[in-house]
Amino acid sequence: MNVDGALASLDAEDLRDLIRDIIPLLDDKTISRFNSAIIERAAGGKAGWKPTEPIDEGVAEALAFAKAAKRFGCADPAKVDDYLRQGSNAFLRRNYHAASQIFHALLLPLSEGEIDLGQDEMFEEMLGMDSSDCAVQYVVAVYMTSPLEQRADAVYRAIEDMREAGSFWEPLQEMERVAVEPLPDFDVFLRQWRDRVQEACKGECNHQWDLDSDHIAIEINRTQPS
Repeated sequence: MNVDGALASLDAEDLRDLIRDIIPLLDDKTISRFNSAIIERAAGGKAGWKPTEPIDEGVAEALAFAKAAKRFGCADPAKVDDYLRQGSNAFLRRNYHAASQIFHALLLPLSEGEIDLGQDEMFEEMLGMDSSDCAVQYVVAVYMTSPLEQRADAVYRAIEDMREAGSFWEPLQEMERVAVEPLPDFDVFLRQWRDRVQEACKGECNHQWDLDSDHIAIEINRTQPS
């Protein structure tokens, strides 16, 4: 079946109609991931489209939801998806303060088992949103909202907070992957980060973050000046 050829023959409006027809046929989790992929692709496109970001009331609602979920110890995965998407939308609109608040309030208790999503699977398997991407977006949001002189420490702590929610084997590469704009003063940050990673290397054996020797070597080499 030559699906690639068939897709290539469709114009933009035909493809939009096809997507609209397919979405109702998907399960909730797949719909959530499909919607996220569309939003991220559109936000990174040339048209300059950006998703609606949460207003102050929306952020407060997300934080109240997270607080209640921690108190009861459980939450509806669909609701969690909705609020994580609000955080991601804020990130894509460069409202890093709102994004970091929402992600921290939800991802940290989820990864620490304080909020149960109702199944035996890992929490990320219950979500339509990609928790790993959300975790990296959180780290980038921390980068963007931290003073330059404190940035390396702030990013390091953010990665520690999110180490159970995301994949940080090569954190700088992951940060660059999800960033929606150039990371400011990145050359200065690289020097700070190299020093911070080398410091972690010295205390590796007693540190909670899984910084094994291979990981540390990658980070040090990654930040060496050319």
